[in-house]
Amino acid sequence: MKKLYTLFAALSLVSLSWGQYEVYHESSCNSVDAGSVDIGGGVHVENNVSVGTDLTVHLYIKNMTGSTKMLAIKRVRLNVPVEWTEQNCWGPCYDPNFEGLCYGNQAANPWTSPEVTVMNDSTAELKPIFSINTVEGGGLYRYYFMEGLTAVDSIDIHINQTAGINDPEPVQVGMTAYPNPASSIITVNTVGISGDYNVRVTDVLGKVIYSDEAGAIKKIDVSNFKNGVYFIAVAEKGEAIQTRRVVVKH
Repeated sequence: MKKLYTLFAALSLVSLSWGQYEVYHESSCNSVDAGSVDIGGGVHVENNVSVGTDLTVHLYIKNMTGSTKMLAIKRVRLNVPVEWTEQNCWGPCYDPNFEGLCYGNQAANPWTSPEVTVMNDSTAELKPIFSINTVEGGGLYRYYFMEGLTAVDSIDIHINQTAGINDPEPVQVGMTAYPNPASSIITVNTVGISGDYNVRVTDVLGKVIYSDEAGAIKKIDVSNFKNGVYFIAVAEKGEAIQTRRVVVKH
């Protein structure tokens, strides 16, 4: 079984704006509509990516704040082979010269792009292009969408390479946490995890608010939590598998 990459990362940011932005994975700007699913704060997984290929991922963030915003992306390589490179294209969907806003491989980690103008009720596209240049392992990236020094949303990209002849197929693991927002009980469901696991809740500053062992389904009482944004992470054998961002609102 391939190694599971750690998704816990300490947040050095003061706060997260919730409910004013949504992140989607679609094929183009024109594909973003009322039926698009918000995956902000979650993980986008690409499986069976062949060695020697370039992988392009199309992600979109929608500004629903009621005003025009200046946004940048902050790319963090959490666990990436040194042979891999990437370029990141970033710009508003209404910009006809979007293809000109691509930034070549940046050695800095983390790396932050220039800001772009994103008008209210419009979207901006993040198009990372990953060059998969090694024959072993996978990679994990995190992208923050930044308004100044504040992260307003984020998305992890987990890339699994094509399994070799003698390698087992990658095991699909995942979790859901609902309802979101929640006022009393949050239910955590997991898929692809054998046996018990640890579930941990942290606030936006990384402080652990709750930690316990669980089975396939876990119910967390958040009735005494303060209103705000929290991160629920599940871990198996000491290694985090996935995180979900949730809101507690009484």
